[in-house]
Amino acid sequence: MSGRCYNGILSCNYMKRTLFLIIGMLLATSLISQAREKYSRDDALQDVKILREGNLVVRLESDKRKLDILEERAKGLSGGQKDQVLDQIADIKAIRDSFNLNLIRAFHENYKFSSVYFIYDYDAKRFLDGARDAIFLNGSGKIDGAIEWTEKPFLGLRSGEAKGGPQGLIMTDDSFNDLPDPFPGFISRNSLGSIFNWLLARDIYWRNNADRMVEKLNNKLFNFLN
Repeated sequence: MSGRCYNGILSCNYMKRTLFLIIGMLLATSLISQAREKYSRDDALQDVKILREGNLVVRLESDKRKLDILEERAKGLSGGQKDQVLDQIADIKAIRDSFNLNLIRAFHENYKFSSVYFIYDYDAKRFLDGARDAIFLNGSGKIDGAIEWTEKPFLGLRSGEAKGGPQGLIMTDDSFNDLPDPFPGFISRNSLGSIFNWLLARDIYWRNNADRMVEKLNNKLFNFLN
């Protein structure tokens, strides 16, 4: 009989779900490819010009979800197990704060292309919904109500993976969607020199790596206009 599933109903349903999944992945890949094709160098140049006259909103990683899970887990533990989880929490916060504070400092010292503001990633939706009070971070990584937003067009920047690739800084549009090539945005977090610094001296690693990334981003943006 045509269309019969010889291994039973469950096998048949599994085959159908697999087929639909493959079709969905192919469609998604096609749509992404079409979107990239439509984003030309002229589009990228227009966005760079908007940023030059506007604001850059940098979203800093908070690790909030990961920390919330660990802190909740610690509540149900005691003794050595609890100490291990608390040590893990402390390590995550130390790495997060070292990266974020050095990135803020590096932007203030090395970024000249536009105005720049900093928010935590968990405040991204609130920012897009229009919040501008008590949301921006000062040089100490603390929310500072005295920081006033200058109303201009803006682009965003986040730290994280580039579509499953290496860690780095990724430029985004004003809805916080990653900007594709040819926008000159992605900056890899690590280099050979920074890896040696990580192994030998963590303080030097955080400082030098932040400076390198921000200087490279600043230069790429300026060079793209020329």
